[in-house]
Amino acid sequence: MSLIIDACVVSRVLFHGDYNYLPVKDALMSRRNVMVYGGELRREYIPINNIKRILFRFDQAGIAKKFPDADVDNETDIVKKMKVCLSDDEHIIALARVSKARLLCSEDTLLHRDFKNKKLIDSPRGKIYQTRKHIPILNENCNNCKYH
Repeated sequence: MSLIIDACVVSRVLFHGDYNYLPVKDALMSRRNVMVYGGELRREYIPINNIKRILFRFDQAGIAKKFPDADVDNETDIVKKMKVCLSDDEHIIALARVSKARLLCSEDTLLHRDFKNKKLIDSPRGKIYQTRKHIPILNENCNNCKYH
């Protein structure tokens, strides 16, 4: 399953060994999940220390997939014109629509509501990973998962 890691938690997932996010990092490293990024989210990642190096390695290893900024930015404009988002994260919704990613790793509750909004993301609906109690969604469609 493809997942989007919000810029507000990406350091905790990839660098800090945060207890709640270790299962996400493990799911990426074992290639059960693929991290997707592009557009404004890619630009939000740029100031984060060491992120470019990690993303380059992840891209090469098939752990991450970059979507063209232009595609994500165009979809962001469409989502903004809908005037449905509660959060200011239309670019995350756009990335989910372009990439077909349906799993979001974030602590932004307004973004959670947008990500689960049928008007914005449907077929299938979006899911949220925030704490270890959400481990089962990392393991969906996975027969040999470490965390059950």
